[in-house]
Amino acid sequence: MGGKPLGYKIKYVAFPGRKTKKPFYEIKPGVWVPRTEVPEVISYRKQHKLHRKIADYKYLNSEKGFIRSLFGSTKKQAAKRNIKFDLTWEEWWAHWIEQKEKYGWQCPYTNVKMTTIKGANIGKNKKTTTDTNISADRINSKMGYNKLNLIFCTWQANNWKKKITIDMCQAVIDIYKERMDKWIKNLVLTNALNKIDIHKDGNLKHWRKAFSEFRKSVPKKVFKRFLEITYEKHRQEKIREKELFQEWLDLGQPTREEWEKIRNERSA
Repeated sequence: MGGKPLGYKIKYVAFPGRKTKKPFYEIKPGVWVPRTEVPEVISYRKQHKLHRKIADYKYLNSEKGFIRSLFGSTKKQAAKRNIKFDLTWEEWWAHWIEQKEKYGWQCPYTNVKMTTIKGANIGKNKKTTTDTNISADRINSKMGYNKLNLIFCTWQANNWKKKITIDMCQAVIDIYKERMDKWIKNLVLTNALNKIDIHKDGNLKHWRKAFSEFRKSVPKKVFKRFLEITYEKHRQEKIREKELFQEWLDLGQPTREEWEKIRNERSA
């Protein structure tokens, strides 16, 4: 039907901003309409509506159709939110192919397999989303869409990432590293101390020898941590001794038996 006059008179009208003139058809004397409102075109579209719907559904669920649709919707949203968009369709598609060669269909953030499921809302009153569908994410939300800042991930991962910032991510990494370093040092320290038997031979000479061997067997940072733990434990014991002594004075300096009886009654 394209290009045919359809039996009507045609006139071409120029519009500001359009390079070509738009055709209008005289369906009745003095009634001029664009091609989309010509009765034969409307009838044709009704007859082929289902066929077109099936074809569109099939294309949008294909890899290229989904990525193309994502390109259009992302570009539209970027313009609406005044976000810079520096990619053509060819660059967008090439970027997807490049990422697929590196990660396959797996989400770079969650390692979940990504999908291209369109039409999940057909027959539903409420709009739903497919968590595993491919989504376009800006790695740094302060920057626009470009080759360096664009990555394809699952919709769910993208939604999660919106709630955190790059600075928060770095803070989590720093805290995790700091705590895990301490955990590893304490683990090494505990394992090393478990090897020392201060009661063996029952003399101070053995303890000094064991302590010297321990000092040589662990890194300097671990030994420093050992000294810190030992000092802190000794300090707490001294504080507790002073508290108990003051409590003993406050109770009128009872005998050992009376003192133990009072403490047992308190702990009961």
